[in-house]
Amino acid sequence: MVEKIKPKHPLRVILDTPTLKNKYGETIKLYDDNEFFDFIAVGGSSKYTELQVDLENQALSFEKDYPGKHQRTREEYAFPVTEEMITSLVTNWDLKPEELKLLFIVQFMIVNPHEGPKVILVTERKKLLNYSKYVTNKLPDFTIFSPEEAKIYIDLFCKKHGAYLVKPQHFVNRGLWYLYSMRSKLQLFQIAWSINVNSQEPPDLRDKNLQMFGSISGRVKDMLKAIDEIGMNYYKGSNNDTMEDMLYHFNYWVTLYSGVLDALAWISLYRYSISAPNKNKVELENEDVLAELYKSNPKLKEVIGKNQKIIDLVYEPRNIFIHREMLHGLRLKDYQAGLELNMIDVEGEFLSHIRDLQPVVKGGLNKAGLYVIKDHERYFLEPYRFVKFATREFVSFLNQFITALDYGELLSKDPSLKSKVGEAARAVPGIFDFDDTEFQDTALGY
Repeated sequence: MVEKIKPKHPLRVILDTPTLKNKYGETIKLYDDNEFFDFIAVGGSSKYTELQVDLENQALSFEKDYPGKHQRTREEYAFPVTEEMITSLVTNWDLKPEELKLLFIVQFMIVNPHEGPKVILVTERKKLLNYSKYVTNKLPDFTIFSPEEAKIYIDLFCKKHGAYLVKPQHFVNRGLWYLYSMRSKLQLFQIAWSINVNSQEPPDLRDKNLQMFGSISGRVKDMLKAIDEIGMNYYKGSNNDTMEDMLYHFNYWVTLYSGVLDALAWISLYRYSISAPNKNKVELENEDVLAELYKSNPKLKEVIGKNQKIIDLVYEPRNIFIHREMLHGLRLKDYQAGLELNMIDVEGEFLSHIRDLQPVVKGGLNKAGLYVIKDHERYFLEPYRFVKFATREFVSFLNQFITALDYGELLSKDPSLKSKVGEAARAVPGIFDFDDTEFQDTALGY
């Protein structure tokens, strides 16, 4: 059990409520204030404390009840902004008045970025999310977030203090949080697990199969932990210490990813009672293994072919840091693009696979975290964006693969097995006091 540590200051989250309409914004709005974060709404809210903007007296203020305190607290901030100033600046800065006002609100609520509470703004306004392209005002790093990223940032802030939230005011221990997260992403694996637990296979084969299913589940949970560790270092900023820690967890993530693929090959052989052609080379890259699997289930060939880029993705970096030199990290500063990040130098097959999955974008990072210096044709990878992107693709492949193994065929042939598996599925929410669908709908985090 991880002990929760009350932060010196809760995370202060300013909600641009009129814009928070996508599913990530709706999830955030489910949450109430607690000792780890509090919400302040701009633009009206029936649930949260509303920030009052008084342009005439040049002040910001709100009144708030804090957990554990028995009196209402009023806070007030200087706001040296006038309507005339906003009218004058919107033309020069190509921003709407509401956008400029929000920018100033955040700026003047950050009284002391090093000692006071961390202040963030959550908005869907695209110009504010890329504010540095429009204004000269410099805010502290990681201040304005989209709802999708804010959902992750708030979760990591809580986890940094040992707090693991699965729904509003519902804390669990660390192991349970990652179990829920894994199960919500690999829902089909739980059905396959239950089928194997209750099957009439010879005990030794059943035990081996369950061992490999457990191996996949455990590795995916550890991948999710590694992603969060990389994320916590990402949000600490770019320096030598965070670079080393990010590389450490990135290398572990790569090893786990390749290990899941090997375990998947073993599960496939057990599913069809195929003896391993060579026990030392059971992997989804082995032609002899694939030839045997395709004979037993041609659907696997289609799934593997469609996801070959995902399967091949990490083999080269794994071989690099296991058998050769380590991956090379560096700190990238691109003031024009507003980037100051820890990066990994990438080339060869690894680079080729990433580019096949996500094309390079001009003057910035693509969705996979890839960045190119065009003049030199050098490519760099931002580890946090990459592991989040790649894990989503990987989980999609795993679910497709387990579907292709067609464990449902076993259920259709055995009514008794189908009944036992159904009972096990119905019992899960009672055992864990939670279920996978609920986690997907209400949990913060990745």
